[in-house]
Amino acid sequence: MLRSHNLYPSVAQAFISGSPKLRSAGTRKKWLGTLRRLQERYPTKRANELTLDDLVDFLTLDEEGKRRTWAPNTLASNRNTVSQCFRYAARHGFIEHDLSANLIEAVPVKPSNRRLGRWLNETELQALFATCLGNDPADQRDLILLLFGALLGLRRAEIVNVRWSDFDPDFRTLTVTGKGEKTAQLQVPPVLIDVLRAWYDRFWLEVGRAPSVEHVLPKIARSEILTKPNAPRSGPRIKWATSVSGTVVTAVVKARALEAGLGDLAPHDLRRTFAGLHDNRDVPIQRIRAMMRHSSSATTDRYLEANPGRVQQAQEDTFAFVSLSRGDSPEYLRPNVDDRSKHGAVRPVPS
Repeated sequence: MLRSHNLYPSVAQAFISGSPKLRSAGTRKKWLGTLRRLQERYPTKRANELTLDDLVDFLTLDEEGKRRTWAPNTLASNRNTVSQCFRYAARHGFIEHDLSANLIEAVPVKPSNRRLGRWLNETELQALFATCLGNDPADQRDLILLLFGALLGLRRAEIVNVRWSDFDPDFRTLTVTGKGEKTAQLQVPPVLIDVLRAWYDRFWLEVGRAPSVEHVLPKIARSEILTKPNAPRSGPRIKWATSVSGTVVTAVVKARALEAGLGDLAPHDLRRTFAGLHDNRDVPIQRIRAMMRHSSSATTDRYLEANPGRVQQAQEDTFAFVSLSRGDSPEYLRPNVDDRSKHGAVRPVPS
């Protein structure tokens, strides 16, 4: 006998709870949102009353009956969510017939014109970093953002979520929680340690205490975006308590790339560059896989198969070309770099 339940929340929650492959909290939230909107489209129908036509209309037409303008990847993702949920519902007695197979056929997805990934070479990467060598707070923050991607291989969401408490007291290791809630410890290259310490000092001077659980990359408010035209103008204000968003990360990478004359660049291209730098130095694929935190070497191979610069060099100098010497470094890295008498050279562990 069929159980009479609404698709959302009853069947949807059971589906999410009973799907061990949905390890990411973000994915669970996204899939639940799709199923909630499907139920809202047909509020009087229970799961066993929904038809294939209902599902097709939801995926292809909006509430006014106009054809949706979803990107191919978005359509494929939503179709996959609905399909897997109804396959689960049929197996567990919520509905009589599995509509998932017919749904794949009824809602074809056209191939998308996917943007090709990019790998920056050493000269291009130096040019990108050079756009952030000013003394403006945004320059300091953006340099750390770019270094997170290019020298640690962090994904965009991981860049957003880095907190001061994720580092050890000397900034030599960073603990990252990535896809599938997997945790890893990453070694921080010396150039990034120097920039982090300077940014840490700036927090201390402006806030009056050491940072602890705050995000490393805060939002920066600028007076020119104020809606009142006659409002008094002031310099940029760092909002230490508010993290940047993924949208801001993308905007920063694109803007800095254009400033450096590199054209279109996405945050994930920095991660590709990270893999490519090691590949160019003939680092074994298994070690690159470990540094990228991939579940299999096949994924790493896909990153590297189009890498344009496969040249054999020593692994030891992977980060040696990145240097901010006294001559070209921003002022905040020059004066009294070693003089930290106010609060010590080593960051105290937050209590």
